[in-house]
Amino acid sequence: MTKSERQFLGRVAEQGCILCRRLGHPGTPAEIHHLRSGMGKGQRNTNQNVIPLCPEHHRGNTGYHGLGRRAFERMYGVTELDLLRETWEVMDSGRAERISHNNWSTADEAEYHQNIQSMAKVVHWEAA
Repeated sequence: MTKSERQFLGRVAEQGCILCRRLGHPGTPAEIHHLRSGMGKGQRNTNQNVIPLCPEHHRGNTGYHGLGRRAFERMYGVTELDLLRETWEVMDSGRAERISHNNWSTADEAEYHQNIQSMAKVVHWEAA
């Protein structure tokens, strides 16, 4: 894993659990969940196709790995791709805010295009 990827994953996790946010509890500490959508057993998605989930929603009994994909989707009425879309929107709004406050560098923009844009491709491809 590159330094840039580690930094990106850290920023994704800093957003807090995307499912807790959706349920009205923003800011819950999160860890990284690599999307399983489109992956075979034992395969891991790229470090760009990730969402922040708290330990319970990630690995707990009521989480993605505890329940399995189908039960998770039924329980919360949301898919991994829905949560990826929401994560991308949160990350993208953070970019807009930093730009408006003149707190966005050329290096930030390059990293954004490297990491966030791959999330956007998945989000927009699934919407089409």
